[in-house]
Amino acid sequence: MTNIIAMAKSYAYHNKNEFETKKDYVNIRGEDNLFSYTKVKNIGYRVTAKDSLMDIMGVVIGANTCGIALAISIESKESNPYFKFVEEALPKLGLQAQIHIETEKEFCDKIAQFERIRYFAKPDRQNIIYQAAAKNAVIIASTRPIINGRFELLYYHFEKSVSISYHRYGNLGSRALK
Repeated sequence: MTNIIAMAKSYAYHNKNEFETKKDYVNIRGEDNLFSYTKVKNIGYRVTAKDSLMDIMGVVIGANTCGIALAISIESKESNPYFKFVEEALPKLGLQAQIHIETEKEFCDKIAQFERIRYFAKPDRQNIIYQAAAKNAVIIASTRPIINGRFELLYYHFEKSVSISYHRYGNLGSRALK
């Protein structure tokens, strides 16, 4: 449980200080080179029997920290030993997720609705979830959540880089007065 608390703290810190800010790393005179992140609209998470409590909570905490809608899909509440505990703990912890009890086929049928999928089964061309994701060009983040939010929250965002040249032949215009 201490790892889950450390994970939540790290996610909150890095979301605020890295993912919610715009940065200009190069600082070239006459240009703004802004690097920022745009969060994905939603995430679909297919729980497997082998997912640990830390795996499930990592996805839930990551999505909630970033303010991203999360849909959790599971075969049955009994198919994962930690799922009942997680389901009971979510409202008590103030965390939100839509829970869907459904087959893999039902999850695959709606996979195109998600911008990102979290699924920790070993990548396999024969797996219908990987096939559906490939067919619909949806990215599956298949690595298990880690404690460090700087790296984990990359799965929840798109990188964005914008370059603005505001000089005109060396003339900085009104910005020269600042």
